[in-house]
Amino acid sequence: MTEAAKWAAQAKTFARQEGADWSYPANQEVQFLYFAGQHETARAKALLVIEFIEQRVDHGSMWNQTNLAEMRLVLSELDRAGEHYAKAAALSVQSPGDLAANRAVAALLLAEVSGDDKLLDKWFPKPVLLIFAGHIPDCAVREAPRLPEKICRMDGPAALALTKIIAKMGVVEGISAGAPGGDILFAEALLATRGRITLMEPFPLRRIREVANNCGYDWSTRLERIYEKASHIQAITCAEDVDGDTQCDYANYVMLGTAILRTKRINGQLRAIVLSDEADAAAPKPGGTGHFVKLCRDANIPIDIINPNTLNA
Repeated sequence: MTEAAKWAAQAKTFARQEGADWSYPANQEVQFLYFAGQHETARAKALLVIEFIEQRVDHGSMWNQTNLAEMRLVLSELDRAGEHYAKAAALSVQSPGDLAANRAVAALLLAEVSGDDKLLDKWFPKPVLLIFAGHIPDCAVREAPRLPEKICRMDGPAALALTKIIAKMGVVEGISAGAPGGDILFAEALLATRGRITLMEPFPLRRIREVANNCGYDWSTRLERIYEKASHIQAITCAEDVDGDTQCDYANYVMLGTAILRTKRINGQLRAIVLSDEADAAAPKPGGTGHFVKLCRDANIPIDIINPNTLNA
């Protein structure tokens, strides 16, 4: 740690000579000194870092607030550290991975300062990642209504129901496919709350676009809009020559596994939501929405079900 502190100090010197921001290497120097047991030296240098950052016009940024919080921890000023972490958390809604990395550093410092790891949950509330599945709009000849087109408008009852539950949960990130109907409604609702959406498509993107075009109305336009705003789009086809149900079944497993891993990465909590009439609940078909519900329940993932038949057009 002492050697690492020397290298960080050298980086700080170079940054100063170049007229660059030297707060990050200075932060590293302070932490390495602290972990090396040189507490008084670390505290003296922490005060200099705080003074430098607080004079900056961008001192209110997420990274600067995190830097200030870490320096306050070195000074054993837990309340003031918490204030800075709270500000950083509010600014990092769009970057839960960065917040999780900052939590890891805070955990190390807390172990040295107080050992009270309960403060971590207070300073870093777990972000909610939401995984979604739902029906496509009913075709014109469908006898039993499942997801009527008339409730799928952008300001319609399905959109309002999804928006309400997303806002209530405080969702920051979501994973779904991008099919017309439930998937697009979910993506639109999440994006409207400034959440991040990852689209994982069970078919090549050209096929998804064809489906949207065949559904008519404004689905093609809405699909392109969420494609433009998505954080990531990935086609996860298992093979070109397998049937659609198999592709969807494969995609359900990949989406769920991806969501579980991502939730661990951001130190979050995973929930699921479906837009489904639950007609296949007793005997769900692999690849369908009912089977997705079963997979989530088998994995002990809390799931909310919105039944379109209960929504008033």
